[in-house]
Amino acid sequence: MQTYCIILAAGNSKRFSNSENKLFSNIYGAPLIFFTLTNILKIFNKNEIYIVINKNLPKKQQSYLKTFTQNNLIYGGKSRFESLKKAIQCFEKDINLLIHDAARPNIDKSLIKKIKNEIESNKTYSVVPFTYVTETLKNKKFNKYHSVM
Repeated sequence: MQTYCIILAAGNSKRFSNSENKLFSNIYGAPLIFFTLTNILKIFNKNEIYIVINKNLPKKQQSYLKTFTQNNLIYGGKSRFESLKKAIQCFEKDINLLIHDAARPNIDKSLIKKIKNEIESNKTYSVVPFTYVTETLKNKKFNKYHSVM
């Protein structure tokens, strides 16, 4: 059974900035989402990638994202759940899906490959990967932990 990858990129980056889209912030000379999509393209072909975007995303940024997929961009909903539901509705038959957050660029190629292999083995109905946070900073003033990754 064919496996597809849905990239959820429809957020509005409110916690990041009121004026800048986090996914297009400059990281080492490229937009953050470049690293996410480049990592995904190491395992998936362009025809297997579906990108869910905010309907207010500027045309220039939409054009940039289209270079990473052969499929139409999908306009997301008001929540992550609604955005994912809209993406899933694009498929007409039973399929395998890997769903990834566009703002998480450092996903390991071997992890993506392992997840895809698990899904395609037909022995697994869902995979929820996680990694342990080994380095944190504690903010004593607020008594909260913050990841440094």
